Amino acid sequence: MYKAAVIGRPGTVEAFRALGAEVFAATNPAEVEELLTSFTADYAIVLISEDLAPAKEVLVGLNSKQVLPAISLLPVEVSAERALEKLRFSLEKAVGADILGLGGE
Repeated sequence: MYKAAVIGRPGTVEAFRALGAEVFAATNPAEVEELLTSFTADYAIVLISEDLAPAKEVLVGLNSKQVLPAISLLPVEVSAERALEKLRFSLEKAVGADILGLGGE
């Protein structure tokens, strides 16, 4: 079974553990890039806090080398409802099902 990972600032992403994701703390884009290069195809999706995302060129380069994991950004300042909808969409796209059970189009 594939895994999901969430990377963000300490204290901001721990709630994702309740959804079954592995949570990794980072404080700058270089740390995120280091974590991303260590992930294997065991991860279906990696969600990164938008404020810590490496440059687009780095993300595109990582995605072009392998199919998995899919990488998506978590908006930092949006309503909780909108963020949850984006998360549901990203997870559904990665695993092919609404594993959060929130419904949607």
